[in-house]
Amino acid sequence: MKLFRIYTENKNMARVVELASEVFAEGFSIFTGQGYWAGGTEPCLIVEIVAAQKQEVFVVALADLIKTENSQQCVMVTWSDVEVAFV
Repeated sequence: MKLFRIYTENKNMARVVELASEVFAEGFSIFTGQGYWAGGTEPCLIVEIVAAQKQEVFVVALADLIKTENSQQCVMVTWSDVEVAFV
């Protein structure tokens, strides 16, 4: 499994949730934080998704939708290997 994270500016949260729900109806998490970019700070949202590697194309597509919706130059996407258990 992969842990994907999309980092974006904290605006239009309801729309970001709506977009993520359309692409990953099975589940995701959203965290708020403080980001640092180009010498400045901004409130950020982190959309976190645990999915199979083959879902990467959908994560990148979601990131692009969020980037467009928030009128951003770019958003950052990260992924790493994770082990998952539901207890």
